[in-house]
Amino acid sequence: LRNAPDAQVSFNCPKCDMAIYKDGGCDHMSCPCGNHFCARCLTSTRKRDIYDHLYSECEVERGIGRDFGVR
Repeated sequence: LRNAPDAQVSFNCPKCDMAIYKDGGCDHMSCPCGNHFCARCLTSTRKRDIYDHLYSECEVERGIGRDFGVR
């Protein structure tokens, strides 16, 4: 995780390693390669399962994992 220009935060897609920029909003990240992943813990999920992950399975949401301060 690194700071990008214009106060955005960038993540590398866990599937293809492409840089994806986040500047606010939801923690559901999607990549042009088709991967969907959590911005908090970088776990890939199926698109239909991302919100279950974000609100019940994500270790960061439950206070267990790393929190990058991006919400």
